[in-house]
Amino acid sequence: MFISPDLPHLGAAARPRWRAPQPLVEHPLGYVYRPLWHNRCWEVLSIFWGDRQTSKPHCHQISFNLTRVQSGRILERKYRTSGGQLIVASERVLTAGQWTWTLPFQVHELIGLGDRSHTLHFYFPGRKTTARHP
Repeated sequence: MFISPDLPHLGAAARPRWRAPQPLVEHPLGYVYRPLWHNRCWEVLSIFWGDRQTSKPHCHQISFNLTRVQSGRILERKYRTSGGQLIVASERVLTAGQWTWTLPFQVHELIGLGDRSHTLHFYFPGRKTTARHP
């Protein structure tokens, strides 16, 4: 790679500074997560699932959610309501490399299948409850 001698050299003070990784947080439902990035516009979480650990049915209010399975297998259920009850509308198993999405106000649930499942979650806009639990 050629670097022109006319370009100024970036000293240590001008280099980007990376934040230390956030600690792992145990969710009351048992899975473990790490916040990777959060602001009002978007948010990224890394979640580690044990066998049969579940998110329970929930929605993310106005946030659109993209989820990528990094390793292992995850069971995804999407729900609809009928007469005030949640009814399973779809169910599928996702494996490493697969993506899924959840629309705003759509109710879904994720369940770890096996002891070493890992997912990345992207939320647009970022959720307001990040400080406590995903």
